[in-house]
Amino acid sequence: MVADTVKVTLGPKGRNVIVDRDGAPLITNDGVTIAKHVVAEDKFVHMGVKLMQEVARAQDKLGDGTTTATILAQTLLNSSDTSLDFIDGLDRAARQASEYVRSQNRGMTSMQHVARVAVNDDVLGDMIAKACKTYVTVQNALGRDTVLERVPGIQFNQGYLAQAMANNKTMWTAHNVHVHVVDHVHSVQDILPLVQTQPVLIITKHISDETLGAIIMNIVRGTLNLCVVHAPSFGDEQDELITDIKTSKVYQHVTVSQHKTVLLNGDGDTTLRVDQLRERAAQCQGRERDDIKNRIAQLTDGISVIKVGADSETEREEKKMRIIDAVHAVKAAKNGVVCGGGVTLWHASNHITTDSMNEGQTRGARAMQQALRQPLTQICVNAGVDVVPPHGVVGYNAKVGVTEDLVMAGIVDPTTVVLSTMQTAVSVTKMILSTSVIMTQ
Repeated sequence: MVADTVKVTLGPKGRNVIVDRDGAPLITNDGVTIAKHVVAEDKFVHMGVKLMQEVARAQDKLGDGTTTATILAQTLLNSSDTSLDFIDGLDRAARQASEYVRSQNRGMTSMQHVARVAVNDDVLGDMIAKACKTYVTVQNALGRDTVLERVPGIQFNQGYLAQAMANNKTMWTAHNVHVHVVDHVHSVQDILPLVQTQPVLIITKHISDETLGAIIMNIVRGTLNLCVVHAPSFGDEQDELITDIKTSKVYQHVTVSQHKTVLLNGDGDTTLRVDQLRERAAQCQGRERDDIKNRIAQLTDGISVIKVGADSETEREEKKMRIIDAVHAVKAAKNGVVCGGGVTLWHASNHITTDSMNEGQTRGARAMQQALRQPLTQICVNAGVDVVPPHGVVGYNAKVGVTEDLVMAGIVDPTTVVLSTMQTAVSVTKMILSTSVIMTQ
C-alpha cells in the first residue's frame, strides 16, 4: 500500500500525490511526506503500514532515497519466504551489493549536479548549490519569487529541551526573539525577569527539572512563547560560543529543532568580536583556526537563507519540501557520489553471486537481485518507456528522454544515500519476515 502510493513519484517524470488533510490538500512528490499520511482501516494492515513508514522515515534523515528504499522493501517482501536461509541470503546479497556500490564511489565534481537532480529543477538546483557552501536554512518568502540571501547569524548543535516547545510542527520558530544566556536556572523565579518581553529563547548550562516542568505547563496553556536550549559545546569553547551569541540581545529570526538552533540577523554590532576572532585565528593552526574562521564567516553574512516563494501556499509547501530534501542530499554527497538513475543498483544486482549458498540462501540472493533492478524499472515506467538496461554509466536519462553517459550529464546519487536505501529496506524486511504473531487492541 505504502510503496504503491509513493513509487509513482520516482524519477524526473514521477507524478505528484494529493494528500487530504485539515485545510488545503497537500500536493507533493516527497516520499516520506506521502508515506506518513497513508492509513489503513484494518488495524493489522495498519501495523504493516507503520513498519513501511519506518523505511521512509529512516531515509528522510539523509533527505533522499525514501521512495527507492520503499520500492526495494516492497519487492523483497513480495517473495513471502520466511525461512531463515532466505533471510540469510538477503543479508549476504546485500553485503555483496554494498561492496560494489562502495567500489563505484567517486568524488563529487559538482554540487550543482547533485542539487539539480535532487530538486528536479535546474534554477533551484543552482541556487541550492550556491547556498550549500555555507550553513543553510529554508524559510517562507512573502512574495512569489524564491530567493537566496546571505545573513549574519549563529548556528549550534543543541535543540529544544522538550517537544512541547515546538510551535511549528517539529520546530520552534519566532521573529524578533529576545535571547538570554544564563548559567543556571534553579527556579521559576529565575526566569520571570527574562520573560517580560516575548518571544524568548533561554540558553542555559543547567535547568532544574521542576522549573522545566513549570515552563512546559505554561507553554501548553499558551501563556508563554518560550524555548529553552542547553548551551553549546563545553569548557573554553562553550565560553567562546556564548560570547559570540551575546553580541546581540535580539535576533530577527530564530529556529530551534530537536538537535539544532539557528539565530539570524542579530541587533548587535559584531565588528569588535570579529576583529578579536581574526586576531586569534592568525595565532592558531589546524582545526582550531578552521573553527574560528567558520565562526567569523557566520557572524559576517555567513548563513544562507533560501526564502521560498510561490503563487499559492500549497505550491510553496511542496517546493519548500523539495528544497529541504535537496539540501540534505548535497550534504550527503560530500562523501562521494555514484551514477544515478537506478543504474548503480542495477549493476550491483549483477555482482551478487550465489557461490557456496544453499537453496534457501540462493532464493534470498535472487530476491535481492530482483529488488535492485526495480528502481530503474520504475523510473522508466513513470517516464512511459520500456525498461532500458544500462551499460556502464550509460543509461536512460528520463528527464530529457535520451540514453547517454549519466555521470557526464550530472545524474548522480550520494553514495551514502544509495547504501542506506539497501540497508534500510533489508533491515525492515528481515524484521517482518521473522515475525510470526501480530497483536493489536
